[in-house]
Amino acid sequence: VHSMTIDKTGNIYTGGYNDFGVLTPNPGGTLQYTSLTGKNKNFGYVNCIYWEGKNVFFNSPGRLCRWDIERNTFSGWNSAQGKPFQNAFQCNGEFYIHIKNTGLVQLKQDALKEVAGGTVFKDKTISMMVPYDDDGNMLIGTGTNGFYLFDGVSFRPFPTAADDFLKNNRLMHGIRLSSGDFALATYYGGLAVIGPGGALKETFNKTDGLQD
Repeated sequence: VHSMTIDKTGNIYTGGYNDFGVLTPNPGGTLQYTSLTGKNKNFGYVNCIYWEGKNVFFNSPGRLCRWDIERNTFSGWNSAQGKPFQNAFQCNGEFYIHIKNTGLVQLKQDALKEVAGGTVFKDKTISMMVPYDDDGNMLIGTGTNGFYLFDGVSFRPFPTAADDFLKNNRLMHGIRLSSGDFALATYYGGLAVIGPGGALKETFNKTDGLQD
């Protein structure tokens, strides 16, 4: 299992290499796995899964699939040659995908449409995309190229005191905490916490008890 999510009924959706499916309880209460991939089994690792209402999205380098839970039907989008799908994000009610050599695109009206200005990310890695505040702004974090604020129309760089730390340790994932701070997981340096203004507040690594 490379990715996982759960819906409101308790169904567990999982993704691995060239496979994704759902774990549901049988009459005895034991979870049983059912693959949903069908005949198309050449799309790579399912790197993220999102449940949203009646739909579940499975994203992989070769294909984005949307599973309609109520109708038991699929719709999907294939990536272009040399432009694999990277990470996908569900943020402020919208669905975004980072495409290598293209930039940031948005799923709108059943089509993947380039976000204006999103080409700034065509040669970067987007590792996080989360609500920045309650006004609809979003914080986008790249692997080693810092942060950007996105108001739904344009992007602007957002320097932080953690930029050098993240450049050396590579941002992997990030979330917005209930306090309004942001927790940032890295590949090599543990965890950092920054405030909404970009101040570096805390770091946690092996010496603090993290296992890796």
